[in-house]
Amino acid sequence: MSALVYRDMGWRGIWEVAVNSGIVTAQLMIIVAGSAVFTWYLTVSGVPQVITAGIQSLHAPRWALLLAINVFLIIVGGLIDPTSATLVLTPLLPPIVKAVGVDPVHFGIILTVNLSMGMFTPPFALNIFMVQALFGAPTSKIYPGLVPFIAIQILALMCITYIPEISLLLPRLF
Repeated sequence: MSALVYRDMGWRGIWEVAVNSGIVTAQLMIIVAGSAVFTWYLTVSGVPQVITAGIQSLHAPRWALLLAINVFLIIVGGLIDPTSATLVLTPLLPPIVKAVGVDPVHFGIILTVNLSMGMFTPPFALNIFMVQALFGAPTSKIYPGLVPFIAIQILALMCITYIPEISLLLPRLF
């Protein structure tokens, strides 16, 4: 489209875009392969079952477990990109929340919202670096501007976490 219709990119530019896309895809596939091996190792080692048994032995209420998982996921989301975090944590967390009666679809939405918060939650939020690169704004100006967004997102996360009907309305209709 760029070369034939819009004529804003030549064949050399298309080749460069294809090569760069291949490099980024290769990096992502290395992460996916590593997380698949890690997931296999965790599953074979029985780590999810041990963690689930340990958490069940605590007899913590469901709300406390969900709060602890939310805090954990917000921290992870600020340190690791959402794709990698999802690939690594998916085999670990669902057995834990399923053991206390949390619907898997509901937990998937909780996981997604938490990790999306990591995109703009310091210290290593990808969106912060993107804003800094695009606009040249110092982080000392970006961080205070994030506070209202983080507060609203936490409020929405708490509503989603503790009112499962918000997440499950559409799946239950279908």
